[in-house]
Amino acid sequence: MPAQTSPALKVGIVIAILHAVLAAIIVSLGYGFHRDEMYYLQCGEHLSLGYVDHPFLVPCLITW
Repeated sequence: MPAQTSPALKVGIVIAILHAVLAAIIVSLGYGFHRDEMYYLQCGEHLSLGYVDHPFLVPCLITW
């Protein structure tokens, strides 16, 4: 029979996870686009089958 955890422990774990997610969101707000994202956006504007570093559909999907 598995050991049961207390409801207070479950609530504490959920609160800790929410705090971690909130901290990650707050930290990420200070950053803009990463250079790779800008690169993919530019590749989407100039479609070509000759990209070696990513498949053809990636720029197509990112521009939709």
